[in-house]
Amino acid sequence: MIGAHLHKSIMLPIYHFTGSGTVGSWASFLVSGIFHEWAYCAAFGVKTAPHIGWNFTFFITQALLTTLETKLEKHLERRYHFKLPWYIGWIIIQTLIITGPASFFFFHPLHHFKFTDESAQYFPHINITQSN
Repeated sequence: MIGAHLHKSIMLPIYHFTGSGTVGSWASFLVSGIFHEWAYCAAFGVKTAPHIGWNFTFFITQALLTTLETKLEKHLERRYHFKLPWYIGWIIIQTLIITGPASFFFFHPLHHFKFTDESAQYFPHINITQSN
C-alpha cells in the first residue's frame, strides 16, 4: 500500500524529471526510511534516541540491494542475452532483504522496545530472535 503510493507520488515524478529509474527508486526508499524513523519516534517518544537510524539504514540497504539486482539483470541480459524471469529476481532480492538487513536493522528497535514479545501472541508463526 505505501509502496504503491510512493511509486506514484515519488518515484514516477522523479523518473519523469531525471529520466532515471534508479534515482526515483532511491528517492522512494529515502522517503520511506524517513517516514519509518518518524513513526518510531512518534510511537516510542524520546527513548528512541539511541535507535534512530536503524530503520533508515534498512531502507538504504534495501535500495542498494534492489539497485544491484537491477544492474545484475541488465548485465546478464546485455552480456549473455539471458533474461532472468522477474519472479526469480524478486525471490532473490526478497530473500536477501528478509534474511539480511530486515532482521537486523528493521526489527532491532521493535525488539528493543519489547514489541516483538507483545506481538508474538498475535503472530505466533513469526519468530524474531536477536541477541542483545
